Amino acid sequence: MHPTMTRDEIARKMNTSLLGPAVTRKEMREFLRACLKYPIKGIALHTSHIPEALELVEGSESRIVGIVSYPLFELTPRMVADWSRATLERGAHELDVGMDIAAVRSGDYDQAYRSMRAAVDAAEGRTVKAVILCAAMSDDQKLKAVEIAVRAGAQYVKTNTGYGMVTRVDDVTLIRSRFGDDIKIMVAGGVRDTSGALAMYEAGASLVATSTPFKVIEGLPGGEAQ
Repeated sequence: MHPTMTRDEIARKMNTSLLGPAVTRKEMREFLRACLKYPIKGIALHTSHIPEALELVEGSESRIVGIVSYPLFELTPRMVADWSRATLERGAHELDVGMDIAAVRSGDYDQAYRSMRAAVDAAEGRTVKAVILCAAMSDDQKLKAVEIAVRAGAQYVKTNTGYGMVTRVDDVTLIRSRFGDDIKIMVAGGVRDTSGALAMYEAGASLVATSTPFKVIEGLPGGEAQ
């Protein structure tokens, strides 16, 4: 990724979120309005905020992302399917779905697959990002989790939830070297500035999620992409 990309170009390769348990509607509205200064690709919100958020982003490039099995992760396939459908019925454009990482780490790959597949089936072709926890797994476990995401039909693997977990550049290169173009990578966790985001894109990430989107974006020159 060339370091002279514009603010709009990097915004189109970023996600952000406002997911605290006590977020008010007023705080959500203020956050969205700030985000809409730029064409940020995806904004993740709690399900209850989605209908109002859709009105605010109408006419923009930004998409509203619903979260499922997140940050709990250990849910049954039926619970994941029900949560996915409920979130999509509220109007979410796409889903970030927590994989059952405890099952992966325990060697119960079928359980992890069935839960993720339940979300993909419920999404009916809409984008699903399988959220794994690179910071909590060995390299072999990371690769197994990505393999499950690919087999289940997710379009992206998301490397962490954030919440203090940090993604390393090596995590991206590991996944990219094993899976190539079989799945896209969204980095989450630890990217706080422009140089950090650019390093992840250079390593092969398609998207970067950050809680500090303006610091990342405003580290680059202004202007529209050419």
